[in-house]
Amino acid sequence: MPKHKDRSGGQGHARPPLRREHSQGAAPPLQDAARAAASGSATPQMLTALQHGIGNAAVARMASGEQGKPKARQESPQARANKEFATKVQQKLRERGWVVEGSPATWGRMTAHKVSLPAGADTAGLKSGAAAYKAAPGNVVAPHSYRSEPEKQALRWIASITMKHLNAMRKPPVEVQAALHAGALYIAANTKDANEALKGLADGRTGKEFLDRLIKDNPADQAQLALYTGRVDRHTEKARTRLVGPPTSEYAPVFEALGKPVVVAAAGTDGRHAERRIAELAGETPQYIAGTKRPCVSCYMKLFSGTPDRPGPFWLSGAANQGVEEHESKDVDRLVALIDEEIGNTYATLKWQCVDKCDGEAEAGPGPSKKRRTTPLGSTVDYGSDSDSDTEGTVRTFRA
Repeated sequence: MPKHKDRSGGQGHARPPLRREHSQGAAPPLQDAARAAASGSATPQMLTALQHGIGNAAVARMASGEQGKPKARQESPQARANKEFATKVQQKLRERGWVVEGSPATWGRMTAHKVSLPAGADTAGLKSGAAAYKAAPGNVVAPHSYRSEPEKQALRWIASITMKHLNAMRKPPVEVQAALHAGALYIAANTKDANEALKGLADGRTGKEFLDRLIKDNPADQAQLALYTGRVDRHTEKARTRLVGPPTSEYAPVFEALGKPVVVAAAGTDGRHAERRIAELAGETPQYIAGTKRPCVSCYMKLFSGTPDRPGPFWLSGAANQGVEEHESKDVDRLVALIDEEIGNTYATLKWQCVDKCDGEAEAGPGPSKKRRTTPLGSTVDYGSDSDSDTEGTVRTFRA
């Protein structure tokens, strides 16, 4: 029996269904219904079609105008508690005359500064640390000599060199601190990645081998050389000429430590401040400890209270306040009373800049021939006090 031939000329195939345009009684296409729902002009028939096609919840969102709008990020209970805590601390500190910078919404980056203003002035209109220190020049530390503190001087050089190397490795440490303890060199950074990198650099090496490697292993490209100019370049040169060569009596405790394996204080959660890591591993605050930044308020209270050290700002973050009971329990009144009574003032470092032509000269290195006139340029909390020689023709490129 011959096969039936359809109208299209093919054999044995079912006739394709005819396209049917929707009429008054037919269900509308979903696309048309969705557009109408989104604009608020959907008929009951359209809504019924959508309910069958995409569900009641989606239709409700379209009808309310929510369709296509990004969902608001839900704030976790912990984030909400941190924000409320930061807001209260901010208010209480300002009532006591502190200058608080930052927003409680990003509380981990908030800082607080306590300065001594001239008679008749107040902090009410000051909104940042920079403004506070500009209004209170007595809280800005000018360069001074470290010649009477050779151990601390050497540790500053070692910390600066280590920091520049970690930055070149793209393992930003935030800060580096170094110490002499039990005849050995202790060193630490703030971040987990930087401390892991430090462990690799120090692996089995004496302090001298560690330092010699960092000094010799300079970056090859110009982009990275920017990290090696100015203040840090001088620290590198001083360490090379005074610490890597034959021992001298001036730096006797340092040379003793450089002859032993380096101790990296890597333990602790990410963000824990470097000097706290060192003190915890040592079991006490070492007699000689110095680094790239002055201690924050919390580190000062824990490690340096009553010493000549000048604290930097109070950081509100949880990382900066590990072990501070009043902060961990979020006891606002006790925390604010503690830091306000313990801290007389916070301090920043005086910045300097070239006033003569400096372009293309910064990479040339230190030395009498490279001295240039300098002038004060504001303040910074990114690094600790300069030595007097750090102001000799430097362009500030060191950054935490």
